[in-house]
Order: sequence, then structure tokens, then C-alpha cells
Amino acid sequence: MAVPVTMPQLGESVTEGTVTRWLKRVGEHVEADEPLLEVSTDKVDTEIPSPAAGILQAILVQEDETVDTGTQLATIAQTDPATAPPAGPQVDRPSPSRRPIHPNHRPPIPSSAAPSPPLAAPPPPRPVAPAAQPVAPAPQPAAPARNPGGVAQRGRADSGAYVTPFVRTLAREHGVDLASLRAARNGDRIRRDDVLRAARSPRASQAALTPPVPRTTPALPVPVAERAPARDERGGTVVDIGPARRAFAASLLESLRTSAHLTTVVEADVTETVRSCEAAAASFRAREGVELTLRPFLASAVLEALKAYPVLGARADLDRKVIVHPDEAHLAITVGTPQGPVSPVIRNAGDLNLAGLARALDDLDERARTGCLVPENLSGATFTLDDRSAEGALFSTAVIAQPQVAVLGTGAVTRRPVAVAHPLLGEVVAVRSVLCLALTYDHRLIDGADAARFLAAVTERLQGGSLTAGLDI
Repeated sequence: MAVPVTMPQLGESVTEGTVTRWLKRVGEHVEADEPLLEVSTDKVDTEIPSPAAGILQAILVQEDETVDTGTQLATIAQTDPATAPPAGPQVDRPSPSRRPIHPNHRPPIPSSAAPSPPLAAPPPPRPVAPAAQPVAPAPQPAAPARNPGGVAQRGRADSGAYVTPFVRTLAREHGVDLASLRAARNGDRIRRDDVLRAARSPRASQAALTPPVPRTTPALPVPVAERAPARDERGGTVVDIGPARRAFAASLLESLRTSAHLTTVVEADVTETVRSCEAAAASFRAREGVELTLRPFLASAVLEALKAYPVLGARADLDRKVIVHPDEAHLAITVGTPQGPVSPVIRNAGDLNLAGLARALDDLDERARTGCLVPENLSGATFTLDDRSAEGALFSTAVIAQPQVAVLGTGAVTRRPVAVAHPLLGEVVAVRSVLCLALTYDHRLIDGADAARFLAAVTERLQGGSLTAGLDI
């Protein structure tokens, strides 16, 4: 029975995806839920699992091709587990590239030990001849060692193990040398856990490294195909725009064509909130196991304001000429990654307290940095908080993620002199912590007055101190 493999819906508002790499070849066996290919969109790069166990019968979409969601990518000839072929024949094809990983380091030992008996027999004729005899078979085990390097495929580390873009980025961030890792217990794949284990225990990872390559092998350089970067005819280096960036650009233009973007900016005095956050940081970390930053306070203030002004968290459906008010608030938080910004979603965020929001934000940050986000983490948001405080910007006018109707952009907290009311001295100048809040909304559905009221509600909660009630200060 043939089972189709289709391009899944990789997040809300995502209509297409690009096949970046096939992890199996036609004719190879694949297990159910085993990673079959890698797909890239404007929101995430992810692995697509096989929907069934069987033989990869046909690949219909090649690497670097972009297709719409629902398009058939491949066909799997489903096999009955009782009649499925054993593991041996299924790895006949890739085994030449895997087998040398271990024999590559062992042949010198048997090769020197095996010819030794013949060395004892021929000494009478001539001592030089036996020395030449062992040299001849030596290149035979060395040949497989060069072969894996020569046929190394795109995405493989120097050790021959396949590495996903996420794992490669994670290794670079943790300073782990991919060429020194072996894909233990994972076939020929280096996975996230391998990198994290090596990062946590450098000495243990060094002990688990493959034995050093014999001296005779490095003498033969492995060919590396490095082509010079393309040059533009008017001068300058030509760099390809990746599929993820192309898809991201298309979604931005589509949003700008769809919604009437308008931005309203206010300032919030967050001095007391910042002080409370700093005072409770140590006890909060000990109790909850995560760092306490300003983001949970921002998220909590936004969620409370959305309860008072639910239209800001609605979903536009102009085809039906309606606005849909969701039953629950699903808050998206923008996170910067080496591949670009992503906005993972906190499900039912309105049900979480400050500690729950802090833990959820920390979890999504870790998933985004290590490339462990799945499509379910990137869809279904009803409102987006675009926090740009790490970049140091005061504020920015964000682009609305369709079909949402608003996004709140926040910048860096700045210290500056502000006129404040003193109970005894009247108006005085004091140095305060100030934060800009920039609300971008769809003016077709939201009036400027409603936007201003929503921002006032967020500001009141950030300045009033109500968000710090549960902290140990």
C-alpha cells in the first residue's frame, strides 16, 4: 500500500515550504515517525517524520524546491512489520559510508600483526623483500578511510555523521567541535543531546571521541570542494537569499498588503517594577529555577489588558466579514535566533501567573536557540509581544502576523530624568526607568482611541505595582 508524504501546515499563515534536505534515498527503508526530510519556512526549519514504515518508493519534490502546503512530496510503499526485510539488507546501500568510521582506526593493528607470521618465514632469502610485502596491503584498509571523506555529503560533519542546521548552530554556540563527535546510539546522526552532553562534560566528550586516525591517513589530503564566492559584474560579493528568508519576506509583504498598519507609542515608568524584579531575582531563581526578567511582567500586563479590550486579541476573517474573539489568549513572544526572528506561542497564557509565564518564556527561549521548536509552537497565536530590548532600540513598528490584528513592540529600558510628583515637595526631577510601548494595529478594525486605551491599561499595570504582589521581596 502506497502512503503519500505531503507538505504539512508548518504554522498559521504559512502557505508553503522548501525542501532543504532528504534524509533517506529512494529504495531505503524508513520507520514510522523516523525523520524523513528537512523543510524550511519563514518561521521554522524542521524535520518531517515518515507517516508510515516502509520503503521510500519515490521522491516527487527535490531539494531546494518550494511547494504549497498539502503538496505530495514522496511516496512510501508500506510494509507489514511481519514481512519487513531485516535491517541488514536495508543498510547495504549506506553501509560503505558508515563502515569505515570504526575500521578506519583498527586496520593498522591487524595489518601489522597479520603480516608478522610471513615475516618470520621469508627472512632467509632477503630481509628487504618482507618489508615491501606489508606495505602493499596497507593501502587497502586505508582506501575506505579516504572514501567517506571523498563522498561526504552536504550537511555532514568531518566525521561523516549527518548534522542538521539546528545542531550545527547549537554546536557553534556551545563551542563543540562537530568533527570530534560520534553519533552514539543514533546511527550516523549527531543530535542535539550529543552536543549538549559534550558541552556539559568536555572531558567526558573527549573520552568518547573516536581514536586518532593513523599517521598514514593524514598524509593523503581529503579533497575539499570550496568554490570562491560569486562576484557581481558591478562589483561586490553575491550571496544567495535562503529559502527561509525568502518566505519570511513574502509573509511580511503579504501582511502589509492585507492590513492597514498604524502605530501608537506611549511611555511607561517601570521604575518600581524593575526594582522589584531585581530585588526578587535571587529568591525567584532558587524557587522557580529560571531567571526573572522584565518579560514576564510585560506579558502579564498585556494579558490583563486583553481581558479589558478583547478586540486587540481578535482574529480577522474578512472573507466571512466577521471578527472572531477567541476563548483563550495564546501569546506569541518574538525570539531572535541566528536564522532570524521567530515567535513561539504560549498556549492559554491567560491562565498562567507570573512564575508560570517566566517558566514558559524560558522554555521557548531554549527551544528557539537549540532549534527544537516544532510547528505546534508557532501557530495559533492571538496576540504578539515583540520584545526588542536586547537590541537596545527604543521601539520599532512591528509587522502584524496574519490573521492577528495587533502586535505590541517594546524596546530597551532607559534611565533618564523625569518630572515626578513628590508628596511633600511637589514636582521634582528624578531619574526613572522608562520603557516605550509601540502598538501596531490594523486600523480597519481597531480605532486609534481603542489602541490608546489598551496601551493605558498596559502602562497602568506596569506602573502600579500590582504585578509584583506574589514576589518575595
